[in-house]
Amino acid sequence: MTDTMVKVGLEPRIHQLTVEQVHIEADVLALKNRAQEKPENMLAQLLQLVESIVSEQDTKTLKSTYQVFIESVTLDGKRS
Repeated sequence: MTDTMVKVGLEPRIHQLTVEQVHIEADVLALKNRAQEKPENMLAQLLQLVESIVSEQDTKTLKSTYQVFIESVTLDGKRS
């Protein structure tokens, strides 16, 4: 096999890897941008996600979901 034949055989794979590299670099840049977002914005997004999940669930699933966030609730009749 000559060097030219090897090069021609490898060109499609090199192209594929180059395309994958570009996609990975774009993903890394997007993740870096998200990491620099203000925590308040991320918290708002998290709460919106929770709200969208909760609004579509049955009672048993809601109870389980709430228990993830709320360990216990104590009601004291003496307080207003």
